[in-house]
Amino acid sequence: MNLCRLTVVVACAASAVSVCSAGVLAPPAGPVTPTMKDLVEVEPRNAVNATNTPGNAAATFVISQPGSYYLVANVAGEVGKVGIEIAASNVSLDLNGFALEGVAGSGDGISQPGGANTTIRNGTVSNWDARGIYLLSGNSIVEQVVVTGCSNAGIYVSDASIVRDCDSSGNIGNGITLDGRDCLVSGCTLLGNGNNGVVGNFGAANCRIENTAANSNGSRGILSLLGSVGWRVVGCTANENVDKGIEILENGHVIDCQVNGNGTNGIQVGSGSFVSGCVVNENVGNGIDGQFNTQVMDCQLVLNGGSGVQILDRSVVSRCAAYSNGGDGFALGRFANVRGCGAWDNGGNGITVLFASLVTHCQSAQNLGNGIDAFASVAILDCDVIDNKLNGIVFDVDSLVKNNNCDGNDLVNMLTSGVDSRIEANNVTDGQRGIQVTGTGNLLARNTASGNVVANFDVVAGNYGIYIPLAPGGAVFGSAGGAPTAPNEPWANLSY
Repeated sequence: MNLCRLTVVVACAASAVSVCSAGVLAPPAGPVTPTMKDLVEVEPRNAVNATNTPGNAAATFVISQPGSYYLVANVAGEVGKVGIEIAASNVSLDLNGFALEGVAGSGDGISQPGGANTTIRNGTVSNWDARGIYLLSGNSIVEQVVVTGCSNAGIYVSDASIVRDCDSSGNIGNGITLDGRDCLVSGCTLLGNGNNGVVGNFGAANCRIENTAANSNGSRGILSLLGSVGWRVVGCTANENVDKGIEILENGHVIDCQVNGNGTNGIQVGSGSFVSGCVVNENVGNGIDGQFNTQVMDCQLVLNGGSGVQILDRSVVSRCAAYSNGGDGFALGRFANVRGCGAWDNGGNGITVLFASLVTHCQSAQNLGNGIDAFASVAILDCDVIDNKLNGIVFDVDSLVKNNNCDGNDLVNMLTSGVDSRIEANNVTDGQRGIQVTGTGNLLARNTASGNVVANFDVVAGNYGIYIPLAPGGAVFGSAGGAPTAPNEPWANLSY
């Protein structure tokens, strides 16, 4: 048995040795070649240096061919020169964490006077005596760059360009200038620039500014100039700028922005614009100032020096709150529609509208002027108008005023000097006068009035209505008691 086992072990060992034997040790025929990657394969990009990108009389370095480039050291500015001139299209420049540091009398930090499809990323550009980054090439990208202390714009780009995740602050000119249409500014910080945070030059239409902070700039936070229509400003802050927080032209959108403490108006928009979900507080002028055909919804407007919202004709304001503004809570022109809004403690009227407007389902309380002040041919429906320092609801000719509750307004709860209006199913209580009508030809029906000091109804001759004073009834328990007789006039106006 022992001999058999020994034989098996020897055989297995021999087999293992056979499997693990070395390969062929002789080198292959022919010359020996390297097996490592060459330098181009390891770093296929081109370093910016005197050898690869030699300068000239106008630039410290010049990139003259398409390709990918990167810095290997800081770039020091020179008097009368730009730092890096890009004289080709389809160039990618990685600043690689390094800085371009300008001096007095230098030109742009990075300049590309023409071409297209340039990308600059990842570094710092500071103290150039012109612009920090100046790209007239379209379809360019600037991202993750800090630009500061430049004498003109921090970042200047052209058509269809993107500026993303940059900080362009403390420049003497604009933080970012968009000199073309269809640009995007996203996730940027623009603080303390001498002019605007971001500006669209003439014709820079359909640009989008998103998730960007444009604060404490010497003029506007965000501005579009003549022809720069159709802007979208989304999720931005524009606080404590010397002039307006956000000013854009026709057909713009301002959505979910914080706009506080600016030197004139908070948000100013052109005709056909849309403002939604914004908080607009403590601006020296109006909170939101708009042109024709503007829509404002779901905004908060507090402690602005002017009106909370001031807009011209054919505009809509819905589900907004305006309180403690120096002027009116809401001041709109003709053909306006105000619905579901609240106006409290404002220095003027709670809500002001002009000809052929609609005010519905609003509350206007404790304003220093009238609760709702309307012109002719208006409809005022289903509103609460309470404790205003002048009158509750004031309106003129050819109007419908129905289902409103007016209580405790200091002078007259409901006042008209006009003709041919219908005043129906309102409740007016605890003012000096309940409903006062000084014009003729008006119809009053189903209104109720109580507790007004001078008169529940003060209506001149020549108007239409039935008036019934109710006497208090006895106690009611179940279905018995109350007034001895019920007035058999469903259209009567009741005093109680």
